[in-house]
Amino acid sequence: MDLPFVSVVVCAHNEEALLKRCLEGLRTQTYPARLYEVVIIDDESTDATFSIAETFIRSLPSEGTAFHLATIERGGLSIARNAGIQLSQGEIIAFTDGDAIAYPDWLERLIAPFMGQADFVGGKIELLNAESWVAHFLQLTRHRQEFGPSVFSNDLIGCNMAFRKGVFDFAGGFYESFDRRGDESSLRRRLEPQFTYAPAPDATVRHERPDSLMAALRTEWLSALLRPLVLQAGDHAISWKRLIAYAEMFCIAGLPLWFLLLGAAPLAAAGLLMITGVAFVRRLAGRRLSRSIFKDLAQSFGTAKALLMSACYLYLHSSIHLFGSLVGYWTYRRTKLVKPLTTPLKIKRRLSNFDLLSSDR
Repeated sequence: MDLPFVSVVVCAHNEEALLKRCLEGLRTQTYPARLYEVVIIDDESTDATFSIAETFIRSLPSEGTAFHLATIERGGLSIARNAGIQLSQGEIIAFTDGDAIAYPDWLERLIAPFMGQADFVGGKIELLNAESWVAHFLQLTRHRQEFGPSVFSNDLIGCNMAFRKGVFDFAGGFYESFDRRGDESSLRRRLEPQFTYAPAPDATVRHERPDSLMAALRTEWLSALLRPLVLQAGDHAISWKRLIAYAEMFCIAGLPLWFLLLGAAPLAAAGLLMITGVAFVRRLAGRRLSRSIFKDLAQSFGTAKALLMSACYLYLHSSIHLFGSLVGYWTYRRTKLVKPLTTPLKIKRRLSNFDLLSSDR
């Protein structure tokens, strides 16, 4: 079977710190150079993102992969990704971000599942800022990836995913209400009934995680806040499983209150504490993903610290997602999602190494 032509869309907004390394990693892929292009979407950055990309493109040799650069009117992540779809020529459209660095065989391994029946694929993200213990902890917990066979968690991430072009003929693209996160989650929910997903755990990019507690909490809060919009975009009604999950989060988040109630209403408080204990045990030990997290935490920090970290993480995660979702439901109760390709594509400036070669001739 012939290899498909692939478009790699790189979305960037103020990514001057890592963009050159990102582009260099894409230039040196093992996938045949003539069979892929790189489409850089500069979401009207205010730093040196455009000039770094421009300098890189102008330095490219006379033969090789086509690199295209377009600055669009500032619209956010989903609009930038939709712009990339519109400007791409590939049978397969792969996505990464301007602050992600691909391994040399990334594209080759990401495309491999498409040689079978896959319609969309998710790859692996390794930690770039591994010197930060906060980032390392988040990589083992919140951003941990599991590729199965029976458990899938965080296996389709925006900086490492690919789709057949026909998927976007059906879905249009990404809902434009998501300016920072949530767009790939909502798209997946729309695609799963019609299209086949396959993981590519050997297709790897390196990406930074928050390196401070405040940055991590802020990221988690924004994720929780957008959860109702993600569900709405994915046309998913609230199920009984989700209701049980929210009930467990309520019990865990209320743990300090249940202890305070022991003096005023001991029987009620004891009952709530018992239910909360069951919720804790189920979430910490009853799920394969949780057991995998604990095992890796124990290897990195020791068993005692792993127990404390797991309990603290579960409490904070439950509390943030419970209250964040409630605030999100209220905040977005009247919000109508902006459908894909609703915003006209407004390109402010463009550059391509193929255009430069034509002008040189």
